[in-house]
Amino acid sequence: MLTGIFLPLFIFAQNRLLTIDEATGLNPALRSASLPQLQWMGKSSTFSYVKGDALFKGTIKSISTDTLLTLSVLNTCLGNLPDQPLKKFPSVTFLAENQFLFNSGNKYFIYDLTLKTVRMVNSCDAKAGNIDLEKSTFKIAFTRGDNLFIAFRDKEIPVTNDTIPGIVNGSERVHRNEFGITKGTFWSPKGNLLAYYRMDETQVSEYPLVDISQRIAAVKPVKYPMAGMTSHKVILGIYNTASGKTIFLHTPYLQDKSVILSPAETDDMEYLTNVTWSPDEKYIYVACLNRDQGHLKFNKYDALTGDLVKTLFEERSDKYVEPEHAAEFLGDDPGRFIWQSARDGFNQLYLYDSEGNLIRRLTNGPWVVTRFIKYNPLSGMVYFLCNKDHPLDSRLYALSVKKDELLQLTEAAGSHDSQISYDGNFILDKFNSITIANQVELLDGKGKIIRILLQNSNPLKEFNLGKMSVFPLKNEEN
Repeated sequence: MLTGIFLPLFIFAQNRLLTIDEATGLNPALRSASLPQLQWMGKSSTFSYVKGDALFKGTIKSISTDTLLTLSVLNTCLGNLPDQPLKKFPSVTFLAENQFLFNSGNKYFIYDLTLKTVRMVNSCDAKAGNIDLEKSTFKIAFTRGDNLFIAFRDKEIPVTNDTIPGIVNGSERVHRNEFGITKGTFWSPKGNLLAYYRMDETQVSEYPLVDISQRIAAVKPVKYPMAGMTSHKVILGIYNTASGKTIFLHTPYLQDKSVILSPAETDDMEYLTNVTWSPDEKYIYVACLNRDQGHLKFNKYDALTGDLVKTLFEERSDKYVEPEHAAEFLGDDPGRFIWQSARDGFNQLYLYDSEGNLIRRLTNGPWVVTRFIKYNPLSGMVYFLCNKDHPLDSRLYALSVKKDELLQLTEAAGSHDSQISYDGNFILDKFNSITIANQVELLDGKGKIIRILLQNSNPLKEFNLGKMSVFPLKNEEN
């Protein structure tokens, strides 16, 4: 009798169909498991992650984990500070093995796991936009309206004071977020200088948009450069936090050495992107791209005077040049950096010196470097993800800046998201594929699996789903 009852249920479960809520992701039980905020704890070989309302710690040797901190304890510590209780465990960034940074609204805190104390390190205007926290001094750059400010030691320091409509400072929306631009401010490595975009839209035509958020829709014009018409003009300023003075880089739209924007200037280099500081804060590097997007100059500027030191190299294409990544200096070495470029058809890594000499090409082949992860100065190894093994994959590889040997560190087919420990001896690796969802593994420095931290499980195994397959489509050329 019992067999007769359970057998139909088992068969029914294997052929269950998704409801509308389940198909649209509204049933959390059908989401794949994960280890939120998985990360290395500072320079140590211990790692942490958040589960529910608690922060957990894991070690290389032990399969068990320890509870580091609960939300209730954190809220108790926050009780003496001007902040509301947190409703969920915040996003944390480890500054050291025993300290992490987190924010609640526009207030930033450091929690000390050893002392079990929390302190507020800075805060800014509740209406602030484009917030950029410098993590060594905890200075905050932010915008209010179209002007730029710095919050530091309970003071609000105005960096700009423009009153003309159409002059915008510190905004991420310059160049319409093209070419890897994700922010409008750039702290120097030691937090002494702040570079920022200053955009002039005064001569850009207004385009009418309709605001339907009101009961009676209203016209809301925005600045929008139509094809062939005048575009906005952008320059880069550098604010010195010690002197309170600003200089501007002598980029094409800066007339002579003044602060005047000159729309009549030569139109050959319009876009400024891939802003990179040298580790010693003496120089700042900018990729300057023409409006046709076929000619790039990678320029080196003096950070104190704004003078152009030299153009390190140029890239040209009869189609387009698409600079999306800032230069990556080799640790604290101001003399060498890694540049990503698709100049030969595939995004690859190139090693340059700070005078613009190509030292060597690091990667080469009919495949794409999908993400640069880090350079480890202790070992001289460069870590990156690429699709060398399959066009749809993204696996972890490493190479030495001195040798041509390419080391594959993850074997499983799929899309990997890897974190390398400070010493390079261990790897936290999460990967997905068409059959695996969010499997997390702990690897040694050579890619050997130490143990699985989160086993892949299929929350949809009881459902009757279609089969997924990947196959090539041929066109008339192949």
